[in-house]
Amino acid sequence: MKRTFKAYAISWPMNEPFVIARGTQTTADVIAVEIGYGDVVGRGEAAGVPYAGETPETMLQQLEQVRGSIEGGVDHTGLLSLLPAGGARNALDAALWDLESKITGVRAWIRAGVGRGESITTAITIGIRAIPEYEKAARALANNAWIKIKVDKTDPLGAVRAVRLAAPNSKLVVDANQAWTVEDLKN
Repeated sequence: MKRTFKAYAISWPMNEPFVIARGTQTTADVIAVEIGYGDVVGRGEAAGVPYAGETPETMLQQLEQVRGSIEGGVDHTGLLSLLPAGGARNALDAALWDLESKITGVRAWIRAGVGRGESITTAITIGIRAIPEYEKAARALANNAWIKIKVDKTDPLGAVRAVRLAAPNSKLVVDANQAWTVEDLKN
């Protein structure tokens, strides 16, 4: 039986604009991949890396170029030489893991041999905004163990103070991303 393959773009609206040094994002633009085998469908999704030139369109083009291999049964090992590291390969790999898990009834983490592991704590990010808005956003996140604060050059210490005031028990990560130059760091 031959596999079926479908890939398409999805644009998920964000709850609020996400502002970083490189711009403002109001949607999460991703690709979704579906690989079918009989009545079973494996699904994967990826956003890609815009500053590396990845867009939903470029990722979909990459996938279309290898459609025959996907439908022909490429596996995880073959996938490594089929596509370069990036969003297209990630979405396809996730769909393969999902498909295999559904067909065999064995969870992906068991199939991968990585062990279930314990739950992990992640940071929730507050994008760049006016100082009073940092405090407001942090107040809504005050029960989170970790908060990541995106800052620009304007008043990074003010942003940290505002978040600390609203979320005194959270651990903080400050992320200037590409907002600061080497010269900024020297000053």
